[in-house]
Amino acid sequence: MACAWTRRRRSGAQPASVLQQCPSPTTSPPAAHQELLHKQRPIPPSNRQPTQQSRFSRLRINPAHHAVRHNRRVPLSTAPAVVPTTHHTSLTIQQPTASAELHAAFEQLTTDPSSRFLIASVSGETIVPRDTVAASSDFLSDLSLLAPHLTPNEALYILLRQSNDPEPRFVAVTYVPDAAPVRQKTLTASTRLALVRQLGGEHFAETIFATTAEELSAEGWKRHEAHVAGAAPLTEEEQNLVGIKEQEALESSSTAARRVQTSGHLSMQVQDGVIEALKGLPEGEANMVQLDIDVANETFRLVSTTTSSAAELGSAIASDAPRYSFYRHDAGPDGSRPILFIYSCPPTSKVKERMVYAASRGFAIHLAEKEAGLEIHKRLEFGSPEDIGPSTIDEEFVVREEKKTGFSKPKRPGRR
Repeated sequence: MACAWTRRRRSGAQPASVLQQCPSPTTSPPAAHQELLHKQRPIPPSNRQPTQQSRFSRLRINPAHHAVRHNRRVPLSTAPAVVPTTHHTSLTIQQPTASAELHAAFEQLTTDPSSRFLIASVSGETIVPRDTVAASSDFLSDLSLLAPHLTPNEALYILLRQSNDPEPRFVAVTYVPDAAPVRQKTLTASTRLALVRQLGGEHFAETIFATTAEELSAEGWKRHEAHVAGAAPLTEEEQNLVGIKEQEALESSSTAARRVQTSGHLSMQVQDGVIEALKGLPEGEANMVQLDIDVANETFRLVSTTTSSAAELGSAIASDAPRYSFYRHDAGPDGSRPILFIYSCPPTSKVKERMVYAASRGFAIHLAEKEAGLEIHKRLEFGSPEDIGPSTIDEEFVVREEKKTGFSKPKRPGRR
């Protein structure tokens, strides 16, 4: 316990009684007081050892509000900020890989000349074998054996032995029907090239992407071979531009047709009568020409030439398949008769149709402008023909007329 002299000295008061004991402010305190002050004086920072008992506990200062710098505790407000290290974690989606069972089944396919097909599918995080089909006849005849395994709602891998002479020829087929679940289609399509690499790319002479069972029939395979033999090889960029990875290819159309090529080197068959119908649109009796595409043969075909009013367009255009319609609007502004290009693609259209039609819009316009000499005033796109009507047609020209009006400077605030 501190004495009276010490308590008075701490408070700063100098009563007479104390001054009598200490006549001069400079006079040193008694020895007992010096010893007591020495015990209470804090140890210099350079000599003190960091212990749990410190002046923080005596001064009632929370150590959590201080930091340690060079063995000295200082307020956190003056301590350098410590930036925690951030570890970035990248999330990746694990793609399915070929299972050990699939490797063994494929080895059996490559070594056994009597094996024809190996069917596999994605199961969890691996690709597993499903069925094996033995050869019973020649390759084209054996394609009919695949039909029971191909369903419209399940994606599959089909590894097939096409021939044995002069050496084995294997083909990797990825079958992804339109009605398959989205996740299954995505995993199967994105893993097909990785599967070929895992099994050994040197074994496969070709990879094929199919969306319908008809493509894997004898007739579909013949069309594919005709396409490969007659068509120039396309780069991957050109295939993506057309919108088809590997589609069934072409055989001669049953009707007379001629091939038209655009400046962008896109070449397609055009049925006779298409260009003639387009040429007669400006002055002919019919005011609408409809075209479609034979996807199997990549041929533009004439669907109809009719006379329809703007109110009848919704019912005149097919609602179950995409269409290219060239419509002469006889009630145009200022007595004009502008020609409109209308591309309609119903939501119920097949994925392959949507891809082909979307990629061929430029070719349809090329036919009208370059081959038939038409001037296209407007290009319209609709998901469903029911959305087409007089208001949607007239609105296009109203917007154009409003753009021609001059700018009107607003009046100053407060003036009417």
